[in-house]
Amino acid sequence: MIKEQIQTSLGSMAVAISQSSNPKGTLAFWPGMFFDGTMWDPVLDAFLPDYNILVIDPPGHGGSDAPQKIFSIKDCSVILREILDHHALPSCMIVGLSWGGFVAQSFYKHFPDRCDGLVLMNTCASGPKRSEKIMFTIIPRLLARFGVKNFESALTNALLSKSAAKGNRMLVSKLRNYLHLLDYKALKPVLFSVMKHREDLSDCLNGSDIPCLVIYGDQDPAMDAVRSEHLISRMPANVSITKLPVGHNAVLEAPSDVTAAMKRFLLA
Repeated sequence: MIKEQIQTSLGSMAVAISQSSNPKGTLAFWPGMFFDGTMWDPVLDAFLPDYNILVIDPPGHGGSDAPQKIFSIKDCSVILREILDHHALPSCMIVGLSWGGFVAQSFYKHFPDRCDGLVLMNTCASGPKRSEKIMFTIIPRLLARFGVKNFESALTNALLSKSAAKGNRMLVSKLRNYLHLLDYKALKPVLFSVMKHREDLSDCLNGSDIPCLVIYGDQDPAMDAVRSEHLISRMPANVSITKLPVGHNAVLEAPSDVTAAMKRFLLA
């Protein structure tokens, strides 16, 4: 894959791209908070031969700029459209985890003619609750002031299933490597934007027949059963659903299961 810097309305974004000689379509991958595009590495090989692939480092992660202002999830969907325009790609299917799932839903809402389908992992359609807005006001400030080291255990427990957090040292180490790559002072506006100020997306798929795959974890502390059920209830009638015994990152904990679910969905 070729790594590029693409200028967008939120600054320079790092994008890894692979173009197929005879593509079945384009898959655009947007990871969750605290992860750059390399989060998707365990699943990409299965799709590289048959699809154009775009892997985005989201704002403030990897090689992408961290905007020093509050932005919206819609602004993120505009970034994705600008990346498609840069490569003269007419449309894509968006594969999004957590934050990426918000972007995928928003992209369909604002640019339905550019959206071929949605793969939504460990995400929801609702905005933050009042209690979460209070919590998400505090957490970015603490991370910016003290760094991530004092919060490693809390973030590990928030992002992984209990079994993985306690028993999979290699996975915990991999997660913490991601956490230590970030500049939390620069990331503060990004955390505020995505965690505290994101919009409610509950109605953006009403009446739609867009192909959708929902992958969720039954041990996800961030997107619990209530949120997962709410998301599924807002999906088109033909939605495909995969439940996995994972926490808040199905790709890290169960990459082969994610790959298999996506293959079934794309072949349907």
